[in-house]
Amino acid sequence: WIILGVTLTLGLLFAFGLLAWNNPLPFGSEGFWLIAERRADAVIAMAIVAVCQAVATLAFQTVTNNRIITPSIMGFESLYTAIHTTTIYFFGAAGLIGARTLETFVVQLVLMIGLSLILYSWLLTGRHANMHAMLLVGIIIGGGLGSVSTFMQRMLTPSDFDVLTARLFGSVNNADPGYYPVAIPLCLTAAVLLYLNSRRMNVLSLGRDTATNLGLNYKALAIGSLVLISVLMAVS
Repeated sequence: WIILGVTLTLGLLFAFGLLAWNNPLPFGSEGFWLIAERRADAVIAMAIVAVCQAVATLAFQTVTNNRIITPSIMGFESLYTAIHTTTIYFFGAAGLIGARTLETFVVQLVLMIGLSLILYSWLLTGRHANMHAMLLVGIIIGGGLGSVSTFMQRMLTPSDFDVLTARLFGSVNNADPGYYPVAIPLCLTAAVLLYLNSRRMNVLSLGRDTATNLGLNYKALAIGSLVLISVLMAVS
């Protein structure tokens, strides 16, 4: 608790520093708050990504009973890259810039979560359900999407490739506050649901056989947790 308290205190101090440090206008003035509000968008983006990545990684390692792998092994980054690369390949830079809307953000979420649901339902609900097979299929899908994206990127003009590269580099300074009404509720809902299942997930981490012997519905909890992990990773 001491370590947690110190960490939270430092986090709050650093967040305040990001809002106020080197702000050229006097504290309390209208201009100061305008600059602080612009910086607050970046701080909120940091908080959303931090919660999504931290909760998703810990939950994923618990479900897979592996302390090394991360949710990125399921190919979410490759799918995100493939979506943007396909957009600029067929519609050009104007199409990619015009696609930066809340509706497009929701479509990307649906695609990512939908792919995860298909993968989980296919590989974890059958009679020969196998977590390792699911992870291997995720790696293959991620590698395949990455190869397709690389091929299309090589076919782009230099100007379009520059625009795409700038979009694919993550930057909290480019965070769009218009996404927050969707991203924040999804992030909080998934994180709270995983937290409420934390005791069951402690049992889940003991392995399929032990968890089943202790009366846990292993398959249902594993799939439910993976779906919530997919939501967090898609939002991130």
